[in-house]
Amino acid sequence: TEILDEMRQIFSVVICDSPALLAVADAALVARRADAVLMVYALGTTPSRSLQRAQGILTTARANILGVVANDLAGVQPRAGYTAYYGKR
Repeated sequence: TEILDEMRQIFSVVICDSPALLAVADAALVARRADAVLMVYALGTTPSRSLQRAQGILTTARANILGVVANDLAGVQPRAGYTAYYGKR
């Protein structure tokens, strides 16, 4: 935590990438010290109950959750309406 405090004195924004929240306790400890948290998950792969569990852990840790980032979009099949509207590539 001392390193984080030192970086805050030097930089206006500090972004910390942590291990998966459900895999290790370190992520919850970092989240507690952070000004804000963005949850990152693999769209189409991460079960919704895992997201809910992660949100619960962050809430219990009193983390300030700003929102989520959905990555790994390549593995998601577009819906018919979406494809029809934007066209196929």
